[in-house]
Formats: sequence, C-alpha cells, structure tokens
Amino acid sequence: MKVCQKCHTPARYDTQKFCSVCGTPFPDMTPAEPAAPARQPAQPVQPAPQAPVQPPVQPPVQPYAQQPQNPFGAAAPQPEQPEQPKKSKLSIIIAAVVVVVVVAAAAAVFFLRGSKDNAATLPAAEPVATEAADAATPQTPAPADSAAAAQTPAPAVTPQPAQTPAPAAAVATDTQVVLRNAAANGTITVDGKAVDFAYVGNDAVIPRSSLSDVCQVRIVADNGNGGYKTAAVWYNKDYGNELTFGADYGAYTDCDATGLAKPGDKVVDVLTWAFYRSFQEAINEGNSSLLRYSTADNSTLCAAEIRNYTGNTYDLGNFQAVSDPASIKYTDSQVIYNGHFVANYTDSGSSYTADHHRTLRLVWEDGIWKVDAFSLLPDGAYSSTTYAPLP
Repeated sequence: MKVCQKCHTPARYDTQKFCSVCGTPFPDMTPAEPAAPARQPAQPVQPAPQAPVQPPVQPPVQPYAQQPQNPFGAAAPQPEQPEQPKKSKLSIIIAAVVVVVVVAAAAAVFFLRGSKDNAATLPAAEPVATEAADAATPQTPAPADSAAAAQTPAPAVTPQPAQTPAPAAAVATDTQVVLRNAAANGTITVDGKAVDFAYVGNDAVIPRSSLSDVCQVRIVADNGNGGYKTAAVWYNKDYGNELTFGADYGAYTDCDATGLAKPGDKVVDVLTWAFYRSFQEAINEGNSSLLRYSTADNSTLCAAEIRNYTGNTYDLGNFQAVSDPASIKYTDSQVIYNGHFVANYTDSGSSYTADHHRTLRLVWEDGIWKVDAFSLLPDGAYSSTTYAPLP
C-alpha cells in the first residue's frame, strides 16, 4: 500500500495519486502530461480530466474539518476528486468568488446612486427598491404615478417626551432638616404652626431655622378616600437632622382636617419628657411661663406647685420622665396615662433625688397634644391601672 512520504498517511485505494490529507503526489504517480506551473495564477492550466477509478469498497471519508488548518495558507486538498490538481481548481474558485463579489458590490453602488433618479420609473414589480429610495430622500415626493405613491405610507411616529429621572433623595445638613416618607400634597406643622417646606422626591425639606431645639413635627395629607391622614415625629437637635414619618413614632393614621388622631406610644413618651423638662426649668427660673406643651389650666395649677420648690436647682441634663405604655387610655379625644419621674436637684448646697409617679391627661389643642393635668400618685399606689384623681 502506498504511504505519503510527507505526512505518512496511507492511500485509501491503490490507484490514488494524491495524498488525501496534504495533497502530495505518491511516488509512483506519473502525470499523463506536464502540469501547468502551480504559481501562475494569471493563466492556470486545467489538466485533462481523467475518469475516476472507483475502488470496490471505499472506506468512509474523514471530515476535513477534523484536519488542522495549514497556518501558511496553502490550499487544502479536496478528497472527493483525488484525480484533479487541487490547487488549480481552488484558485479558479477563489477567482470566481472574487469576481462575483466585485460585480455585486459595483451593482449595489450603481443601484444606490441611480435609485433616486429612477424611483419614478421603476416597475411595479420592484416596490421594495422604490420604497428604499423614497425613504432615503424624504424631501423629494414621488410622482403620483409611481409605484411608491400607490403604497400606504407608514404611520408617523409620535416623539415621546423624555422621561424625567426621579430626583435624588434629599440630604440633611446643618441648615436643613429632612423628613423621609412625607405624604404628597401635605401640610407640615411645627408645634401646631404651619411652616414652609419643599418636596424632594418622597422627602420634605424644612429649614433648620424653622424648628426649635425640641419640637413636635406633624404632617397632614389627603388619605385618598376623601379624608385625611397624619403622622408625627419629635425633633431634637442632639439627634440629627433626619427623621422619618410613619416609622418609630407610629404609622400614618386617619385623622380630621386638623390632624387629630390617636397618638403613637412614642409620641406620648417624648411629650412626657419634653413637658417635665420644661417643668424643672420653670422651677429653676421661678417662671411658670416657661412651661411647654401645657394648657392654660394646667399651667395655672403647676405655677402653685412650682412656688413650693423655690430654691431648688434641677439638673436638666440628668433626669428621667417616661410614660407607662400599658397604662395609656385614649377616649373622647383625650389621653390618660401614668408616668415615672426621677429628678436630681440641689438645695442649699446639698444634692437630692426625687422619685415619684404621676397621672397625666393630654388634650388636643392648637394642632398638638398638650398636658392638661399632672397629678401626683400616693406612694405605693402606682400600677398600670391605678390613676390619681384629675382636676
């Protein structure tokens, strides 16, 4: 059996003249006539075809795709026609493909250049070319008798307005307070008085100058059902300039137009602290007008008690005033609950601690909750269900 002297591939049949892998002639091949030089692409010589000799049993042909590609770009042999020189035929095929591509490109360029002038005379059998020419030159209307005129024009595309990106969240600074989760179209009050603010997305931004160091902030907005909803927070300058409606201080709750609704437990608790701090400050200064979040009636009653503590100086940075959530009752637009109070003070140079319980009553007045009663519970009488007598 013949073996290729170059790649050592055995011949598939005895009459095979070229290696089916690399195309090298077998040693015993004697060309019938001199082959044309392989390196003359201008005048390739087509050797005389020879009748293929079919072997009795031809082994399966291995796909050429499995053979490694020649990195030097030499033409690969065609195993289906072993009796013909492969390089000459491949050169002819490549030349033919190049000619077809060049002719097609030239025709396309010629067609595109002449389509505008010939759009009106194109036959009806070529509507696609006419439509392409019309689309390329929309400023020149096609004649009435052209094929393009007979076509239904595509509907005009209405430009869509640019989408407005959602504004970035507001940033709290030393000069502005940011209230997150602010309901749309709302009114914001600080200690019951409406203030100016601006929406930034879902945030409300209020100038820091509109708030005192400790204050009650409330929003009232449309609830979507023909009524109103509200949420409140307490601002304290020592705890930052960013707060969130409907979070720690209680969720949004349906209310009347003024914002009256059952307060959250934390709203009650901070109100207890804020009122008791002002009570101690009023004692220190001997001035009951310093009472905050207090009705006129309650301030009058507290003024008499304040006179009993003349000479005491209370530490406003070291005291306790907390509500008992289990004792909170909300009835008839009033809140009644018990609180625990611990005060540290000095009298005549000596330090003391006062520890006691009181019952408080809150009422809705001027758009905020205020203390309307502040009564001492007897020692040992405190429980979550025991309340002091209220005026």
